[in-house]
Amino acid sequence: WVSTSTRTAETVATLDLVLREVAKMRDGGVTASELANAKSNRAGSYPRRFETGSDVVGEVVTARLMGLSLDHVTDARRRIVETPLDAVNAAAKKWLDVDRARIVVVGDAREVRPLLEKAFGPVQVVDFRADPAAGGT
Repeated sequence: WVSTSTRTAETVATLDLVLREVAKMRDGGVTASELANAKSNRAGSYPRRFETGSDVVGEVVTARLMGLSLDHVTDARRRIVETPLDAVNAAAKKWLDVDRARIVVVGDAREVRPLLEKAFGPVQVVDFRADPAAGGT
């Protein structure tokens, strides 16, 4: 998944850029240097996922819901560091399919929907307001 933020007026341009970069990664792979930087970032920031007891429980429950063992959580940093470049690029070729991407945009639907529909076609709006009685569907 990819996450970013931008001004409403830049939503389509940002999505175009993200989709191009994902396709570029799928088609050309990542370099050894890019992978080293990503590994350093992911492995170095991994401990921050466990700052509170609630964080720990969340990671364990998520692993269990996905059918994974506790080792999936405790060995994650090691697996990140040991992942070889060819495995990353094979996964990119297999899973990074921009034609089947599911795009979720959070914002004011009245403003962003017309922009998205013009660029990408039909858009499904889901109202996530806390109080459905206030007009949510």
